Amino acid sequence: DLTIMSATPALMLRDSDQGGSYTQVSNANQDMYFSANGAAAHAKFIFRSGNAGTFLERMRIDASGRVLIGTTTEGQTSADNLTIADTASAGITLRSGTANSGHLFFSDATTGVAEYDGYVLFNHDDQYMAFGTVAIERLRIDASGNMGLGTGANIDEKVHFENAGNISLLVECSTSGSGSNSALRLKSADSSSDWYIQTGNAVSGGIRFYAGSERMRITSGGDVECAGAIDDSKGDVRNIPQNTQTGAYTIVAADAGKHINISTGGVTFAANLFIAGD
Repeated sequence: DLTIMSATPALMLRDSDQGGSYTQVSNANQDMYFSANGAAAHAKFIFRSGNAGTFLERMRIDASGRVLIGTTTEGQTSADNLTIADTASAGITLRSGTANSGHLFFSDATTGVAEYDGYVLFNHDDQYMAFGTVAIERLRIDASGNMGLGTGANIDEKVHFENAGNISLLVECSTSGSGSNSALRLKSADSSSDWYIQTGNAVSGGIRFYAGSERMRITSGGDVECAGAIDDSKGDVRNIPQNTQTGAYTIVAADAGKHINISTGGVTFAANLFIAGD
């Protein structure tokens, strides 16, 4: 055994052919210190393991304080404090209690909620993953794979959006020209064709509704164009008779099923035009 006893005991290993280069193990105030001193390119802590006298480097802490595991090359400068490498798959495991959570926090402070300004957590008890910004949960994926944006409770559908005020969903295509469309697509395993709503690729493209092929279009002018037979109790709605009037008009029984187009004036109804049940 080797024991060094003093107020600040230390063990120093000095390289005789490298002036000013040394490694020191010391103790002060019941704290253990490992120190390396040398040129800027050196002064690294290198940890090796092996057998039969053959050693392989496993980890190093370089002169800048960066930790490298399985590699001697640090990562990109914006994320090089810890670099983990392997010739096969590589990763980090956070193992927490079965009724607890694992956390990854992004912080720019040492106190308060800014210590977890952004975060990712997995709750093992309820089996959900949550993502937060400004220390508030924003998105949750529950145990069934359902996603709640703006809600972490009662996620009713595969994708659930919720907000205390107005809410909208934007699907935007940032390019122009042929094939540049935005669409909301619906498809099931039993369907032989897709159902979707799509914008046109031009200012005048309007909104198009597809069921296998285009079935209906609302133009930028507000007109509705339909393909195929669209029937109601009065017949094909694309062929509704027109009754155009230039002044005030009284609707009579013969106007049933017609489109009344009045340029000026008002509309009145003839007596006894409606009966019970209309």
